[in-house]
Parts: sequence; C-alpha cells; structure tokens
Amino acid sequence: MKYSSSKDLDRIVRLLVRQGWSFSHGGKHGRLRTPCGKRFVTVPVSPSCRHAAKNFAGDVRRLLKQRSVPASAPRPHPAQRSR
Repeated sequence: MKYSSSKDLDRIVRLLVRQGWSFSHGGKHGRLRTPCGKRFVTVPVSPSCRHAAKNFAGDVRRLLKQRSVPASAPRPHPAQRSR
C-alpha cells in the first residue's frame, strides 16, 4: 500500500504501521492513529512542500512526547516552558 506520493513520508508511515500504528485513507489526507487509538496525526497524501516529511516527523515526535506524559500530570503554561 502506498501512503503518500512523497518517498520520505511513505517510508516514515510504513515504519510506524509496522510498529502497530493504523492508517486510514481520507480525501486529500490520511490519518495515522497511535497503537492505543486515541490520538492521530494527519498524513498529506500529495504534499506540496518539500519540507513535508520533516514537518510530519516533528508532528509524530510531539505526539509521542505527549503520550509519555500522564494525562493527570500538571503541565507548565506555554509561556513558562524552557526552550
């Protein structure tokens, strides 16, 4: 199955699907769900920007970071976070 016309995006999605993530097709975008099924990332099927793979990888990284923090743990206000 081809997930995206971008080779880099397709490679990333294939890796995540092998790790238990699930993919569903939409119109112009696909939806990649985490193994628990509660969160998802949008996958551009035909990205128009050459930075799409890098941006998508960042979205996945942020999603994984959110998953590692328990929902009940207090999160700092965005203005107070260290950079």
